[in-house]
Amino acid sequence: MRREFHTLKSVPLFIAFIAFSTLLIMAANAKSINSQLHDYRVVELAPGLEHPWSFAFLPEGGILITERAGRLRLFRNNKLDPKPLGGVPEVVDG
Repeated sequence: MRREFHTLKSVPLFIAFIAFSTLLIMAANAKSINSQLHDYRVVELAPGLEHPWSFAFLPEGGILITERAGRLRLFRNNKLDPKPLGGVPEVVDG
C-alpha cells in the first residue's frame, strides 16, 4: 500500500487552527464593559506600553504605536517589538 502526503492541502487548515487558537486566548483575557447603549470587550494586545498615545495600522498587518513620552513602537505578528523605532523627533511631554 502506497501512502501519499499532501502537505499543501493541510496548510490552510493549520493556519485556521492557529488563528482560532489565538482568538480563543485573546477572548479568555478580555474584559467586558457594559453601558446603556453598547457592550464592549477590551483586549490587551501589547503589554509593556507606557501611556499609549496613538496608533496607525500598516498595510501588511502591523501597528505603529506612539507613547506619550515620544517613543514609536511596532506591534506585528501578535507581539510588541521590545526596542522602540529610531529616527523620531524629540517630544516635549508636559
